Amino acid sequence: MSDMLSPLERNLTLQIEQLLQKHSERIEELEARVRQLEDERAELTTMMNLWHALQTPLRSSPP
Repeated sequence: MSDMLSPLERNLTLQIEQLLQKHSERIEELEARVRQLEDERAELTTMMNLWHALQTPLRSSPP
């Protein structure tokens, strides 16, 4: 099929494929960053919950 393409069509096809590859790689990078941020948020939430628990006075049991 590529034999049937003109040089301009081949060039444009190559440019489009390269652009798609570049965008695909960028999407993968962004998805990895989102996962990292979600992990960090979970860790911070755990720390905040622990901090809140430490600020809450313990109830003593009746004697």
